[in-house]
Order: sequence, then C-alpha cells, then structure tokens
Amino acid sequence: MHFYFTESGVWNGLSVLVGCLLAASLGLVTSIYVATLHENDLWFSNIKEVEREISFRTECGLYYSYYKQMLNAPSIQQGLYELINDNITESRRTINILQRMNIYQEVVLAIFYHILPMKKTLQLKSDEHIFKFITAKFGFGSTRDFDAKLYLCEEAFGVIPLDTFERFLETLVLYPYVCTICILTILTVITTFWNFRNSSKNLPEIAKTENMLQLRQDIAYNFAHTVIFGILACSTMSTKTPTKAVFAGSMQLLAGVKLCTGRILTNHPHYEDKILRDRTQQVYQIYARQDPKEVHRILRSFGTDYVIIEDSICYERRHNRGCRLRDLLDVANGHIMDGPGENDPDLKPSTHPRFCDEIKLSQPSYTLYFTQVFRNKTFHVYKLKKNKKKAA
Repeated sequence: MHFYFTESGVWNGLSVLVGCLLAASLGLVTSIYVATLHENDLWFSNIKEVEREISFRTECGLYYSYYKQMLNAPSIQQGLYELINDNITESRRTINILQRMNIYQEVVLAIFYHILPMKKTLQLKSDEHIFKFITAKFGFGSTRDFDAKLYLCEEAFGVIPLDTFERFLETLVLYPYVCTICILTILTVITTFWNFRNSSKNLPEIAKTENMLQLRQDIAYNFAHTVIFGILACSTMSTKTPTKAVFAGSMQLLAGVKLCTGRILTNHPHYEDKILRDRTQQVYQIYARQDPKEVHRILRSFGTDYVIIEDSICYERRHNRGCRLRDLLDVANGHIMDGPGENDPDLKPSTHPRFCDEIKLSQPSYTLYFTQVFRNKTFHVYKLKKNKKKAA
C-alpha cells in the first residue's frame, strides 16, 4: 500500500498541529497565570470553599455554578438533564441552559472529570438594547433606555486612559494586541461580507424576521462588570433558608448566591434575554422611589421569598450623578434624580421615598410586607411576607 502526500496537504497538517499546540500552550500558561493571581491575591489554596466561590464575580460565578452542578450530579445524563430543564436559575421559569448560555467548555470539562479518575452553536439575536447602546455611545442621540444606560455607565465602556498604550509598550503587550486586533478585524469583515452575500438571495424572507442582523456566539462581546462582592454570609443562607427559597437582588450578587448556596434566583448577569432584562429592571425597583406595597407585589410576582439590599448600590458614589443605578431607575420611572444638578423638564418628583433607604427605618408601612432577617455593614436581607388568601 502506498501513501501519497501533497505539499499542500503536509502544510495544512503542520498548520493544524502547530495551531493546536500553540492553543494548548497558551491555555496552559493562562490557567497557571490566573491560578497564581488568585493564590497571591486571596491565598486561594488555604481558604474555605465558600470563600473561593465568593471570589468569582458576576458571570464567572454563574458559569462556575453550572460546572459545579455537573460535577455534583450523580451521572452525566442526570447533569445534562438538569441543565436542559433548569428551574433554579430563574424563578417560575424552566430554561435550557445549554441553549441560553455558552457553557459547553464547562460541560465538557465536567464530563472529563466524571470519566477520568479525579473526582466526583448557538446564535444570539441582536437586540434593541445593544442597538440603543451603540447609537448612544457613538453620539447618534441620547437615550433614556434603562438597559442601554446600564452599559453606558460602566467603566469598561468608557474612554481608554491616555497612558494605556504607553504601559502596553513597556510590557510588550501592544504588538501582539495590535496583531490580534488586525486579524480579528479582517476576519470580521470577511465574515460580514460573506453573510450579507449569502443572505441577499433571501431578502423577502429575512425582512419578515424580527431582527435582520444576527451575531454568532463566538464573536459576541464578553461584558466585564467590576463589582466588589464584600463578605456575604452564604453559609447562613444555606442553613437558615429552605432549599427552594427564591432570592432577589442585584445581578452580580445573585450569581454568587447561586454558586455558594444553590438557591433559586429571580435574575442573574446573563443579560441577553429580553424577558430577563425586563424582570431585572422590575426587581431593581428596590433601589427606586417606590411604594412598599408595589415593590412587594413585584417581587412576589416572581416568587421571591428573600430580597438582598446592598448599601453599595443604595448609596452609590462610584459613578457620577446620572450614572448611578438609582438615577437610571428614577429617570426610567419619570422621576427627578437625587442631589444638585439638572433634570429633564418632563421629570417629576416622586411621591414616595427611596425604598432601599426607607425600609431600614422599620416603619409599619414596610414591616407589613418585609421582615429583616440578616444584616451587616454591606447587606440587608429581608423576608417577604406571603399574601393572605382572600376567603371565598
């Protein structure tokens, strides 16, 4: 038997081999680098498991919780079934985690851990909030949209400091960075051109769809949120609340709550889902000027048993006026913002005080619906009283 190798075939084979080796090497170096950072910053190998889990912030904690869920599943089949029929991540909703989120790498790694003796392509539709964010970011008009403003006010989307490129040059990061950006830009242009070329044959059919532009998952942005978790007594939640208890609060905090306690959430940081965005804005009324009865009604409509209020959000000073979460909520609700400064002429004063501040005074109008069960310097946890059923 004779084998014939063409020059192009050998070159393609070598390219694939070198690419795989390079990818594996970079992945190994990155994992070692991240592990070293955690070890130096948190003394990671010598702290409790719950303390390690709290260090995972926002979506990192959420994704790691699914990896942990797969590891703790009695079998691979059961773990996959629980992910496909998840009713813990969002209260009163059963969702397919594999369809909603990019957790295939977590699932594959967990399967390896199940198989090996160690331990027991989706498409994302471009949505209106992304479009509003982009148009406002590049100066094509202002927006009051809550979701778009939530992105615009994050430091990650601000102007890059002038000394950034100088620091890149000092660490030799700039050159590979520019090379990577150029390659990705060329690939994006080619992919976009190819997609539009193929879709031009089916324009009448495409026009009927809700969104003409579709983004592939592998080129979607990863939004990084810089949020300080603080110290939360998750062990108390695990021992003092029912396993089926539903928690409401900020997106970034609830990701850690799910990871550390496994409790059911009302909302979480995977912000691409329209229903979840609307739900999050409703839950965030705890930081707006709202009537306690209305806040209780909103939270109970999502099955909430406990709500966590953070002083770092209620009295936020990190952002300027107009970018604080309470300001975004006030404007979205048609209310004037706190503090000195200008307001749009159509905004009106609210008839109610700010909920997150007023609830701490334990006035009868609030204790009628909420009971404080835990507090420290940062967090206040309240249990919601159940609605009394009317007699028939």
